[in-house]
Amino acid sequence: MRIGAQFPLPVIEVLPDGSWRSELRAKGKAPIPVRVVQYSVTARERVSGAETIGETITLVTNLFDTVAYPIEDLPGLYGARWRVEEVFDEVKTELRGGTEVVFRSRSPEGVRAEFWGLLCLYQAICDLVGHVALKAGVGPERISFAAARSFVRRTVAWIGPAFSPLGPDDDAPPGRP
Repeated sequence: MRIGAQFPLPVIEVLPDGSWRSELRAKGKAPIPVRVVQYSVTARERVSGAETIGETITLVTNLFDTVAYPIEDLPGLYGARWRVEEVFDEVKTELRGGTEVVFRSRSPEGVRAEFWGLLCLYQAICDLVGHVALKAGVGPERISFAAARSFVRRTVAWIGPAFSPLGPDDDAPPGRP
């Protein structure tokens, strides 16, 4: 995880790759051993080629083996983790309808089916974004997922409960669509 400067990370042992062992300490709790990795991201201006070095990013992990988990891999893994977090955020809060909305199903199989459906919808919207971006000649990151989701909501006709993937024993609770 990324950690802020407010957390002291004393150097207990410097590891061969330049990362170091440290401990996270909270009052009244046992210290948590961590490996600390620091790096900054360099950006290059497209036209001038000028480089800009960004802020120092500090990561802590419990992956202590520097051979199995080389320091060069950890920033990419952190980035991948955040991309996954963004997917789950979109699915939980945007596609599902907000954090207060719960799955309609009352069985584990039904919940899995609803979750799978949301993941399929997420992928379909991402595919739509990719196609639009390709046609427009822009990168897909330039197209808002929220705008694409709204477009899909406005253009797809509601087909109603007659097309429920739920079985007869796994309908929505009474009073809910």
